[in-house]
Amino acid sequence: MPDAFDIDNEVEGLQGQIGRLKQVARAIGEENVLQSQAANSLEEVLDQAGLAMKKGMRRVNRALQQSKSNHFLYLALFCLAIFFALYLWARIYRFAKKVQPG
Repeated sequence: MPDAFDIDNEVEGLQGQIGRLKQVARAIGEENVLQSQAANSLEEVLDQAGLAMKKGMRRVNRALQQSKSNHFLYLALFCLAIFFALYLWARIYRFAKKVQPG
């Protein structure tokens, strides 16, 4: 009967190991759920960042297109006009100074 006694101990040992394996399997399942949730939240954050990048790129492109407009040309023409007006004023002032009887 010692063989039957050893088999009972082996069965009990196997039942304990099965219980521990079930606990490990549950823990792995819970960890899998947590990892899945973390991956989903990370994916959402990356999607939001991608949308923000697209919005920023649209703003940069819009600013680039505006800089290609004629604003700088108008500014340069305005500066030339002011310079020309000051030049004419100085010439007229000199001419008026020479004409005055002194």
